[in-house]
Amino acid sequence: MNNYHGYSPNGNYIPHHQYPTYQQPISHQHYRQPEETKNINLTFEERDFYQDLGHGMELIGWNRPKQTVGTNPRFLTATLQGRRDATAINAGWSIGHYRPAYAIESYNNIVRNRSDQWIITIYNASNIEREVVFYLITKRKIGREFSED
Repeated sequence: MNNYHGYSPNGNYIPHHQYPTYQQPISHQHYRQPEETKNINLTFEERDFYQDLGHGMELIGWNRPKQTVGTNPRFLTATLQGRRDATAINAGWSIGHYRPAYAIESYNNIVRNRSDQWIITIYNASNIEREVVFYLITKRKIGREFSED
Protein backbone atom coordinates (compact mmCIF):
# COMPACT_ATOMS: atom_id res chain seq x y z
CA MET A 1 0.00 0.00 0.00
CA ASN A 2 1.26 3.45 -0.89
CA ASN A 3 0.25 6.15 1.58
CA TYR A 4 1.28 8.98 -0.70
CA HIS A 5 -2.04 10.20 -2.13
CA GLY A 6 -0.51 12.00 -5.12
CA TYR A 7 1.23 8.85 -6.40
CA SER A 8 0.36 7.46 -9.80
CA PRO A 9 1.89 4.23 -11.10
CA ASN A 10 1.68 5.60 -14.67
CA GLY A 11 4.88 7.64 -14.30
CA ASN A 12 3.49 10.99 -15.50
CA TYR A 13 1.96 12.70 -12.54
CA ILE A 14 1.74 16.04 -10.81
CA PRO A 15 2.45 15.43 -7.13
CA HIS A 16 1.21 17.55 -4.27
CA HIS A 17 3.15 20.05 -2.19
CA GLN A 18 5.05 21.73 -5.03
CA TYR A 19 7.21 18.72 -5.91
CA PRO A 20 8.56 18.75 -9.47
CA THR A 21 6.50 17.31 -12.28
CA TYR A 22 7.87 14.11 -13.77
CA GLN A 23 7.91 13.79 -17.55
CA GLN A 24 9.10 10.96 -19.74
CA PRO A 25 12.50 11.76 -21.33
CA ILE A 26 12.16 12.66 -25.00
CA SER A 27 14.64 13.58 -27.68
CA HIS A 28 14.63 17.34 -28.15
CA GLN A 29 16.03 16.86 -31.66
CA HIS A 30 12.43 16.07 -32.65
CA TYR A 31 11.37 19.71 -32.09
CA ARG A 32 13.95 21.46 -34.28
CA GLN A 33 15.00 21.39 -37.90
CA PRO A 34 18.60 20.39 -38.84
CA GLU A 35 19.36 23.91 -40.12
CA GLU A 36 18.56 25.32 -36.65
CA THR A 37 21.52 23.48 -35.06
CA LYS A 38 25.26 24.10 -35.29
CA ASN A 39 27.24 20.91 -34.52
CA ILE A 40 30.83 20.95 -33.28
CA ASN A 41 33.28 18.23 -32.19
CA LEU A 42 35.92 19.08 -29.59
CA THR A 43 38.65 16.46 -29.13
CA PHE A 44 41.14 15.81 -26.35
CA GLU A 45 43.97 16.79 -28.69
CA GLU A 46 42.36 20.22 -29.31
CA ARG A 47 41.99 21.03 -25.59
CA ASP A 48 42.98 24.45 -24.29
CA PHE A 49 43.40 23.49 -20.68
CA TYR A 50 43.99 20.29 -18.77
CA GLN A 51 44.18 19.50 -15.07
CA ASP A 52 44.98 16.18 -13.42
CA LEU A 53 42.55 15.99 -10.50
CA GLY A 54 44.16 12.87 -9.04
CA HIS A 55 43.10 9.21 -8.84
CA GLY A 56 42.59 9.07 -12.61
CA MET A 57 40.20 12.06 -12.71
CA GLU A 58 40.85 14.78 -15.30
CA LEU A 59 39.45 18.20 -16.16
CA ILE A 60 39.61 19.06 -19.86
CA GLY A 61 38.48 22.38 -21.33
CA TRP A 62 38.03 24.14 -24.66
CA ASN A 63 37.80 27.88 -25.26
CA ARG A 64 39.65 28.33 -28.57
CA PRO A 65 38.74 28.70 -31.29
CA LYS A 66 35.83 30.64 -29.89
CA GLN A 67 32.69 28.53 -30.02
CA THR A 68 29.63 30.67 -30.60
CA VAL A 69 25.90 30.23 -30.56
CA GLY A 70 23.89 32.94 -32.25
CA THR A 71 20.41 33.80 -33.39
CA ASN A 72 20.63 31.64 -36.50
CA PRO A 73 21.16 28.88 -35.59
CA ARG A 74 20.03 29.23 -31.97
CA PHE A 75 21.07 25.66 -31.01
CA LEU A 76 24.69 24.56 -30.53
CA THR A 77 25.38 20.84 -30.08
CA ALA A 78 28.88 20.09 -28.83
CA THR A 79 30.39 16.62 -28.71
CA LEU A 80 33.16 16.70 -26.10
CA GLN A 81 35.73 13.95 -26.64
CA GLY A 82 37.96 12.80 -23.79
CA ARG A 83 40.72 10.21 -24.01
CA ARG A 84 39.69 6.86 -25.50
CA ASP A 85 40.81 5.10 -22.30
CA ALA A 86 38.61 7.28 -20.07
CA THR A 87 34.92 7.56 -19.23
CA ALA A 88 33.17 10.93 -19.38
CA ILE A 89 31.72 11.57 -15.92
CA ASN A 90 30.24 15.05 -16.32
CA ALA A 91 30.50 18.17 -18.44
CA GLY A 92 29.59 21.82 -18.27
CA TRP A 93 29.58 25.08 -20.12
CA SER A 94 29.80 28.81 -19.58
CA ILE A 95 28.34 31.40 -21.90
CA GLY A 96 29.08 35.10 -22.34
CA HIS A 97 26.67 37.95 -21.52
CA TYR A 98 24.00 37.81 -18.84
CA ARG A 99 21.07 36.80 -20.99
CA PRO A 100 18.97 33.63 -21.13
CA ALA A 101 20.53 30.41 -22.43
CA TYR A 102 19.56 26.85 -21.61
CA ALA A 103 21.11 23.40 -21.79
CA ILE A 104 18.48 21.46 -23.69
CA GLU A 105 20.28 18.13 -23.26
CA SER A 106 23.48 16.97 -21.56
CA TYR A 107 24.43 13.29 -21.49
CA ASN A 108 27.15 10.65 -21.83
CA ASN A 109 27.22 9.20 -25.34
CA ILE A 110 27.12 5.61 -24.07
CA VAL A 111 24.08 5.06 -26.29
CA ARG A 112 26.46 4.97 -29.27
CA ASN A 113 29.02 2.96 -27.27
CA ARG A 114 31.21 6.04 -26.79
CA SER A 115 31.50 6.43 -23.02
CA ASP A 116 34.47 8.78 -23.61
CA GLN A 117 32.15 11.43 -25.11
CA TRP A 118 29.68 13.88 -23.59
CA ILE A 119 27.05 15.71 -25.65
CA ILE A 120 25.59 19.10 -24.70
CA THR A 121 23.02 21.08 -26.66
CA ILE A 122 22.65 24.75 -25.77
CA TYR A 123 19.75 27.00 -26.77
CA ASN A 124 20.49 30.72 -27.04
CA ALA A 125 17.28 32.53 -26.08
CA SER A 126 18.77 35.99 -26.65
CA ASN A 127 19.07 37.98 -29.87
CA ILE A 128 22.89 38.24 -29.85
CA GLU A 129 25.74 35.88 -30.72
CA ARG A 130 27.54 34.57 -27.61
CA GLU A 131 30.80 32.75 -26.91
CA VAL A 132 30.71 29.40 -25.13
CA VAL A 133 33.43 27.61 -23.12
CA PHE A 134 33.10 23.86 -22.50
CA TYR A 135 34.68 21.56 -19.93
CA LEU A 136 34.66 17.79 -19.47
CA ILE A 137 35.44 15.68 -16.40
CA THR A 138 36.71 12.17 -17.12
CA LYS A 139 37.91 9.15 -15.16
CA ARG A 140 40.71 7.05 -16.61
CA LYS A 141 39.95 3.35 -16.68
CA ILE A 142 41.64 1.12 -14.10
CA GLY A 143 44.84 -0.55 -15.24
CA ARG A 144 46.03 2.45 -17.24
CA GLU A 145 48.92 4.72 -16.33
CA PHE A 146 47.75 8.10 -15.08
CA SER A 147 49.98 10.44 -17.04
CA GLU A 148 49.25 13.24 -19.45
CA ASP A 149 49.76 12.21 -23.09
